[in-house]
Amino acid sequence: MLTDPAKYGDARGATPDRLRTAAWLQYLIDHLDTAVCAMAATDVGDTPVVASYAIRAGTGAHLSREATAVLHRLVPWIATDGGGCACDPADPLGACAHVPSAQQLADAERCCPGSLAVFDTAHGVIDACAFDDPDVGWAALERIADGVECHGEVANEPDGQRETPPAKNLRDRLTAVAAMSTETPVRPGAVIDAIVLRVCGPRDDATRVDEMAALAMFSAELAAGNGVSVHAYGGRHNFVAQAIRTHRADLASMEGLLAALAVCRLDRLIGAGSFWAHYLLAGIAIAAPDTVRAIGRRFHGDTWQTWLDHVLAWPAVSRFGAKEDVAFDRLRDAMSLTSRRNPIVRAKRMRGVSAAGPRSANEKAR
Repeated sequence: MLTDPAKYGDARGATPDRLRTAAWLQYLIDHLDTAVCAMAATDVGDTPVVASYAIRAGTGAHLSREATAVLHRLVPWIATDGGGCACDPADPLGACAHVPSAQQLADAERCCPGSLAVFDTAHGVIDACAFDDPDVGWAALERIADGVECHGEVANEPDGQRETPPAKNLRDRLTAVAAMSTETPVRPGAVIDAIVLRVCGPRDDATRVDEMAALAMFSAELAAGNGVSVHAYGGRHNFVAQAIRTHRADLASMEGLLAALAVCRLDRLIGAGSFWAHYLLAGIAIAAPDTVRAIGRRFHGDTWQTWLDHVLAWPAVSRFGAKEDVAFDRLRDAMSLTSRRNPIVRAKRMRGVSAAGPRSANEKAR
């Protein structure tokens, strides 16, 4: 069951479409009780019944039998208990590609107004993760640089795509901003890196050592076979998370998280290979777990967390930028037990040189 190809394209197995479906399904589960009761009350004019259903829906109570029946009619692939997909549990993980058809979307919209808009936007996540115009990503990076405007809680985010500032010279403006705290960037990835690191505060020799340590920690987590999670990005020691706690609280919001997702999408679109774009997203997830959970509650199952983990894991399966490659080469040399750059090898060599030096007059007398 695929979305209408004329409107959405062939979305079989596409993760963005799974995000849409999970948001749509959760919206139906959250609102069908009230919608079904409203339809029934319209026939009999029983307003108090509508209010009681609305109260029950707000407390997260189970769907009524009537609402459950409507849900199974609209979503025939859902399990009998409404807890997930009715696919064969023996199927490979991620094999399910159930997506509502255009007819099912239309039927659901008639029963539960607002569900189609939720499917189209997935509460703004699709706009942040699936755009094809790099200027949208550059605009998001500009919001990260200048400060994110928060317009309320998660429930109040706009459903439509955010307004993008005029694209003319947008990247040039960001390059100029980045150059204020470092050398003039010449690569798109260098612009992203400089803006993200600028968020963390002034850069000096100590912070550059910390940046190398962050890269080393990420590599160590991968080498240990632990996979990629927020812990690979430094955990509570993440620079962005620390900046949020001290002077960038605006990033710990729905708007900040969506802007960071858009920067990660920009990184992939232009092939920037920016480790720090994903470090930014991880830092927000570390500092604002309540925001991550609040968004997750709007998606059925673990689809949102799976998507977030997929984005954070991207640096592990792609190439870094040129500067990161150079940094890793230096780290590799420093960690090699046969390298002259290894501090242990260097210390032993220096001790050997001092031991072989000329002895004092007293030592000669002995």
